[in-house]
Amino acid sequence: MSIKFKADNSFMKKFVFHAAVFLFNFFLAAQTPESIKGIWKGSDRYVFFGPENQIAVILKTYYGWYYDRAAEPVSFSEMEGRTVNAATAKESRRLSVDYTPLSENAEAWEIAVNYGNNAKSEIPVAVIGNNMYFDFLLRLPEAKSDIDSESAGNQESSVSEPEGVSGAQTAVPASFYGFWQGVNAADSLRISERNDVDNVISWYVTDDAVYRLRYWKTDMDYDPGYAVFTDGSSVFHIRKHIRSGGAVYTCVNGRSSRIRNVEKSLSFFPEYNIDPSGIICAYGKPYLTKIEDKSSAEELLQIVKEANSRRKPDPPPLFPPEELDWHWDLINELEKDNEQVQAVRERQRQFGPRGKETAQ
Repeated sequence: MSIKFKADNSFMKKFVFHAAVFLFNFFLAAQTPESIKGIWKGSDRYVFFGPENQIAVILKTYYGWYYDRAAEPVSFSEMEGRTVNAATAKESRRLSVDYTPLSENAEAWEIAVNYGNNAKSEIPVAVIGNNMYFDFLLRLPEAKSDIDSESAGNQESSVSEPEGVSGAQTAVPASFYGFWQGVNAADSLRISERNDVDNVISWYVTDDAVYRLRYWKTDMDYDPGYAVFTDGSSVFHIRKHIRSGGAVYTCVNGRSSRIRNVEKSLSFFPEYNIDPSGIICAYGKPYLTKIEDKSSAEELLQIVKEANSRRKPDPPPLFPPEELDWHWDLINELEKDNEQVQAVRERQRQFGPRGKETAQ
C-alpha cells in the first residue's frame, strides 16, 4: 500500500507541476505587452490592443470617409451603440489575441488572432519606438551544429557570386554581422484569416559579403537542426527550418543539410530600421503607428464618432456655371406670331416665371 501511495503521490506532483506550467504560460499569453497596448493608426484602419487579450479593428471605408467598427469586444457596444447601415455588417466580429515572444531582449512577438471555430492567424510583429512592423528580421546567435565542417569546406562552393563581387569589400557596418532570420510576414491585420507567404528571405552578413538565403514553404515537420553552405574555405551554419506565422519553411531539399544556390552581394536590405537592442531589423515603412496621446477604448470610440459626423463636400458641378447671353429679345421676336408657342408660354406663365424673368 505504501508503494502505491508513493507512486500516486509522484504522479500527482507531476500533474500539478505541468498544470502550473500550462496555466503560467496561458497567463503570459493573455497579457498584452505594454509596448503593444493602445491605439494604432494605419492608412486604412485603426487597431486597438486592450487588456485581457482584447482587440478591435476599425476599417476606414469609402476612401476614409466612414469608419466601420468591423471587429470589437462586446464592451464597446455597452459604452457606445454601434450604427448599422449599408456600410456595415449586421454584427461586428468578436476576436481575441494571444502573444508569444520571439525574443527575450527585443520587442517582437507572434500575435495569434482568434476568429472562433478554431480559426486563427499567427502574425509576427515587431515594435520599434511607436512604429509596428510586419516585415522584419531577427538576428539569431551564431549557429553551431554537429555537421562535419571540414568535409563541407572541401566541397565546391555553393554560393552564386555575381560579377564584380569577388575581392570587393562590403560597406555593411560590423554591428550588422551575423545571421538575420526572416519571418512569415503578413500583409495586413485582417478580420479574417491571413495568407502565408511562399518564401521567407534571410541574410548572413560577414565582413566582406552579404549572403541572401531563400526559405520556401514546406509540409515537413519542423526540424530544429542546422544546415551548411560554403564560400571557398568559409563554412556557415544556419537553421535548416524556420517556423513562423504557423507555417514551416526550409532552405534544403528533403533531409539534406547542404544549402545550394545562395546569392552573394555587397548590398544590405534597403530602407531598414534597427531597434536599440540590435536584434530587430525592420523593412521599409511601418504598418501601424501608435497614437501617443490616446490609448483607451473610450478615446477610440470618440475618434470613430467624430470621423463619422463629417460630411463630405458636394462634388463640383458637371458643367461649371458661365455668364451666357440668351438673346431673349430675339427669342421673343421669333415666337410672337407662332400660336402654338404662345399657347405653351401662357401655360408656363400659369406655372411660374420663365428664364427671362429670372435672368439677372
